[in-house]
Amino acid sequence: MYKQFGERRICSDYELKAPETHKLVRHYIYEQADVFGLKNQLERERFNVLVGHMPYRKYKDIFYADAVFTVLRNPFDRVVSEFKHFKRHNGYTKSLLDFVKERRNINVQYRFLQGLPLHSIGCIGISEDYDNSIRLLNATYGWKLPALALNSAPEMQSLETQDNGEAVSAFYELNKQDVLLYEEAKVNYTLRLSCLSRNVSYTCGSFSVDEKGVVRGVAFRPNSAMPIKVKLCIDGEEKESSLAKDYSAQARLSGYPRMGHVCFTFGYRVPPDLIDKATVEVVDSGQNLPKD
Repeated sequence: MYKQFGERRICSDYELKAPETHKLVRHYIYEQADVFGLKNQLERERFNVLVGHMPYRKYKDIFYADAVFTVLRNPFDRVVSEFKHFKRHNGYTKSLLDFVKERRNINVQYRFLQGLPLHSIGCIGISEDYDNSIRLLNATYGWKLPALALNSAPEMQSLETQDNGEAVSAFYELNKQDVLLYEEAKVNYTLRLSCLSRNVSYTCGSFSVDEKGVVRGVAFRPNSAMPIKVKLCIDGEEKESSLAKDYSAQARLSGYPRMGHVCFTFGYRVPPDLIDKATVEVVDSGQNLPKD
């Protein structure tokens, strides 16, 4: 990424104590608690990217959801890697079981992405498929990042847990949200790669059907201000089409682009016995939006 933009165009936040955290973040976030001040300064100094280990909610008010990129990792491999890092660099002396039980290490990825559905993130990657993740990132934002080896080492993680059956069991009991998130992420990631292979743009969004049969949802694309055309189908038969251009205060608060004008509602009412057969398809790509 530094080759793409240069060090002077990348700002970073890895928490206050981390030496990698940029001086602008230290000043505006950790000293002044002024996130809007940071936004103005990033624009003034023409920064391209803000990177780091931080929860989405920390910067959701200054970045649209379609400008967010995240890489998810197998949650068990992630916590073992973090454990080894703490032992090596932080002098951590407790066991893996103790580490797994500490609150800061429970459902970390879920907590970081809380408030932003996977299907609405601008781009996601999977660390175990790093090269394709970079391809997806480049295609989404028009970048030219090179693929590099990533330090994940799942084989080495297994050696760490050979005699830690109790820690493994505790991890999966405590991290159900992270495990579910990761499985959902792989499904969404595969859909994005499918769109890339078909040379069509991935559409962020979802839909729901209420108790009266009203179908509504959101649809938008990263790096596009154009409204998305969608159609409602029942058991494969088209019933109605619509543009995702309506405003919603919730969409605006959620950080969706077009200032929240990304919503659609169909006039057709789905009969109760056909709700499970209702689908919403993006007209120009054939992509089906997920149901909430």
